Amino acid sequence: MFFSTILKRLLVAVILCFMLIIAFSCDPCRRLSKSNLLELKDSAAFCYYKRKNFETASVMFEELKALYRADVRLERVAFHYAYAKYYMGQNIMAAYYFREFAQMFPAGKYTEEANYMVGKAYSMTANEYPLDQTETVKAIEYLQLYITHYPIGQWIDPAKQMLKTMKERLAKKAFHQSNLYYKISQYHSGIIAFKNMLADYPESEYREEAQYKLFMCAVLYAQHSIPQKQEERFLEAKGYYEKFVDQYPNSKFLGDAEKQYNKTEAEVNKIKNGKTAKR
Repeated sequence: MFFSTILKRLLVAVILCFMLIIAFSCDPCRRLSKSNLLELKDSAAFCYYKRKNFETASVMFEELKALYRADVRLERVAFHYAYAKYYMGQNIMAAYYFREFAQMFPAGKYTEEANYMVGKAYSMTANEYPLDQTETVKAIEYLQLYITHYPIGQWIDPAKQMLKTMKERLAKKAFHQSNLYYKISQYHSGIIAFKNMLADYPESEYREEAQYKLFMCAVLYAQHSIPQKQEERFLEAKGYYEKFVDQYPNSKFLGDAEKQYNKTEAEVNKIKNGKTAKR
């Protein structure tokens, strides 16, 4: 019984050793990583990276970055370290390391791509419009920098499309914030907010409705003003209407806008007639 138990344990140990040998033989990355030679550790890091084991590759790249401080190999390692973070879904960290790379190697082989990836990484973590837009603003900043510095760059088309998407997200938030003033009858604040939104996002898909709501805010603001201010504010509203019609002659809001404009005209004439009668 005693010898039988020992034999069983030896058999299990042999099987485990055999399995470990197979595991190591099937995983060339692991064999390389166990070496004390720097060149083999470098090969192991890229081996893991190519096999999409980005977490292990990231750990090894971080170690190599410290070892390669004055080595030409630092450029390649630092660049792929940033990408490893990106593929792990750590987009803010990736943006940081891509930006750090571009600063370290301003004329390097991967510098253009790194500058593009800063903006892309921020765009990947940007929130939808109701939430905080800090990353959206950063994405816009770095995508715009890329477009400015590389007007015919390799990633210029996706950068422009991404920039448009990020700007539209901010435009959407600005429009809904402006529209809230309209809904709660804060018409003067609505006028200011819509004017700012239109100035900041001239190409937004919300521009047409924003221009219409600006006119409506101005009309309603005039209607609720004291008599001494009404004529001036109705005339201001007419100006917004004329700009709206000029830009969107076939707008779906045109019918209602015309009705409000006619009422505005009537109010202005009424005020003018009242002034004449008092003379």
